[in-house]
Amino acid sequence: MDEKSKMYPNRFSRRLLFLSFRDRELEKQYHEHYKEIHVVWVRLALILGVILYPGFLILDKIVMPDAFFSQLIIRLFIVTPCLLANFVITFNKRIMHYLQPIAITAVSIAGLGHFAMALYSHAGPAYIMGTTAIILCFLYTFAGLRFKYTLPVGMFLIGCYEFTEIYLMKRTMVDVLFTITSFYR
Repeated sequence: MDEKSKMYPNRFSRRLLFLSFRDRELEKQYHEHYKEIHVVWVRLALILGVILYPGFLILDKIVMPDAFFSQLIIRLFIVTPCLLANFVITFNKRIMHYLQPIAITAVSIAGLGHFAMALYSHAGPAYIMGTTAIILCFLYTFAGLRFKYTLPVGMFLIGCYEFTEIYLMKRTMVDVLFTITSFYR
């Protein structure tokens, strides 16, 4: 046992809510050690977003032909350029310690773009819920965010889903609850 472990017997204890070490120095060392891996995952997530986000235009054309132009604008001229800009930014060595905010921004922009597209379409709750699930899956798997950031971003996007369904698409709370519970049967 080294000297620091003798001085701080609970050095490896964790905060269960945030999935982090209680010892700030150990948490910092952990993130420094895995920084290169996180950079790779964030870049992979961004590049996948740049490829997949416009790739769903084919599905938009089939499912929502009446709203295709708005989907095209949002996908190709708002969300994809933002994701691409974030990807380019990750190669700047001076801002390497901002990877978490870059990933948060990218996932939030993709999620908000998704909800903006839902407002211009008549695709229905299955489309909105399905793409929300894709964005949340992307958030929890590819973005490489620490849990303490992933949880609020995920809750924000779920709140946006509920807001879109109830207030902007004028669905009743009963309809939304029925849709959500039908997926768990």
